[in-house]
Order: sequence, then C-alpha cells, then structure tokens
Amino acid sequence: MILAVNANAAVDQVLFIDRFAGGTTMRTGRCVLSVGGKALDSAVVLKTLGAPVRAVSLAAGRTGETLAGLLRERGIDSDLLWVPGETRTSYVIIETELKRHSHITTSGYTVTPEDCARFCGLVERHAGEASWAVIAGSLPGGAPPDLYCRITEMLHKHGVRVLIDTSGQPALEALNARPEILKMNELEFAATFQAGPASLAEWAEAGRREAARRAIPALVLTLGKRGILTFAGGR
Repeated sequence: MILAVNANAAVDQVLFIDRFAGGTTMRTGRCVLSVGGKALDSAVVLKTLGAPVRAVSLAAGRTGETLAGLLRERGIDSDLLWVPGETRTSYVIIETELKRHSHITTSGYTVTPEDCARFCGLVERHAGEASWAVIAGSLPGGAPPDLYCRITEMLHKHGVRVLIDTSGQPALEALNARPEILKMNELEFAATFQAGPASLAEWAEAGRREAARRAIPALVLTLGKRGILTFAGGR
C-alpha cells in the first residue's frame, strides 16, 4: 500500500476559459471542483491506476468537509486530522487556446507543535501497512521546516520507502533523512538549489551535480514541455 501524506490540503476550483483578458468579464463554459494538495493529487492518480493507496492529511473548516466528500466520491481511503481554521482553495485557470494553466492559491490553516505531533502519530499509525509513502506539497503556516524530515525518519524505521515532492528549506531538511526519491519541477529546483539552467544539457548537468553533491538516491526533475530528467546511481 502507498501512503499519500499531505500536510497542506486544498480544494481546487478549475476554471476553463479561452484565454485570460485582464480588465474584462470572462465567462467559463466549464468549472470543476477537484481534490487539491500535491499528495492528495497523487492519491487520485494512484487510485485511478488501480494502486492501493491511503491518503493521510490535515484538514480544516467547511472547505475541508468539501475535500473529505471529494475523496469519498473518488473512492479514496483517507484519514484526516482536523485542525482549527480553514482549508485552502486553489483557483486553477485553464486557458484552452493557449494550452496553459495558472494557479491562484488562498492562505489556509495554521498549525501548532501539538498538531504536528498528532499528524506524525497519525502517519505512523498507517506505516505498518505501507511499502511506499509520497510526502508532497508545501507546509502549512506554523509547521517546522523539518516536519517532512521527521516523518521520513519515522517511516524508514517501519521499512517504508519515501518519495519527497517539495521545495525550499523543507526539501533541504528532508534530504537529511535520505528519502529514496526527491521530485521537483524546474522552478522548485532553481529556487531550492539557487540554480538557473536554461538548456536541457544545463539542466542535466545541474541535476547530476546536485544528486551527487547531496547524495540523493534518485532525483526526478519535471521540465514541462521538455519532459522529465531522472538521476539515479550516477546515471
């Protein structure tokens, strides 16, 4: 079973328009309410592919209740830890003519050290059933930057392999626990490692350098239209 560990949950409002035109009234012919948060997105994909998955997430407020309903509708087994505040709403604007999308994300709940300790305990409760865990997304306000590191160390004690998909200080802290896979997109990689590759060859060199320098077992970089680069075992 795969655990999808999500600290900063969201509900996505996906709006389809022809193209964005500032200062005007735009109408959408289609609006989709969807599960949000990177690890919960991963849970949706895994469920669609037929993989056994359980989502473990923080949640709050009425938007959190909406999120719980969306997970049930998808048939995703989930265990949510409720905290005060409100779950984020992310507005995803799809411009069909330009074939691009943009995100506008609201602020969400803020957590306490006690909330984080309870969340770690909730993840550990399911660790015995898992072979892999996907720990993904940003941290909520109030969470320490080493939260993913702590969760990874705990999961490793239970023999669970870990994929981390985050950026910035939480990613650098998580690397101290040696996750099996670190996944980033190009903007996240550039911001985390203070790098600015341009060509695909430069991306390949930058990824190879950081994977070796930081002893990352496997590094996956998603580069949009240019595809995906994977570095593992020095290759």
